[in-house]
Amino acid sequence: MILTIDIGGGSTEFVIGHQGKILYSISLQLGHITITRRFSEVEKMREHIRSVIFATDLVSRVKRYNIKNVIGSSGTIRKIEKLVYKGYARDLQEDVQELHGFQRNKSFNKEDLKRLVEILINEEMENGVNERRI
Repeated sequence: MILTIDIGGGSTEFVIGHQGKILYSISLQLGHITITRRFSEVEKMREHIRSVIFATDLVSRVKRYNIKNVIGSSGTIRKIEKLVYKGYARDLQEDVQELHGFQRNKSFNKEDLKRLVEILINEEMENGVNERRI
C-alpha cells in the first residue's frame, strides 16, 4: 500500500493505491498558496489543516490500509526532500550512491517532518510565495 500526496497551489490530493489500483482518493482545499496566504501564524495554519483532514476519513483510511510508504509530488515535497537530503547527508558520495531511479532512500520521523515544515513555513513567510507557483 502506498499513499501519494500532491500539494498544489489550491488543493492537496491524497491517493491510496495498491498494485496499480486506486483504493481511495480525496482532494482537500489545503493548497500551499491558499494556506500561506490565509494564515500568518504557523499554529493557526496547523489547526486549520488538522480540522480539514479530521473532518474526512483520510486518517482512518491510512490506518486501515496500514500505510508504510508515502510518495510526494510537488514543489513543496521536492523542497522537503532537499531539506532532508541536506540535513542528513554526511558524505555526498555516500548519498549519491544511494540514489536509485530518482529515489533517495531516506527516512525521517514525525518530529523531523515537523521541523522541516517549520523551516518551509518560515522561509515562505519571510520570502513570500515564489511567483512561478502562482
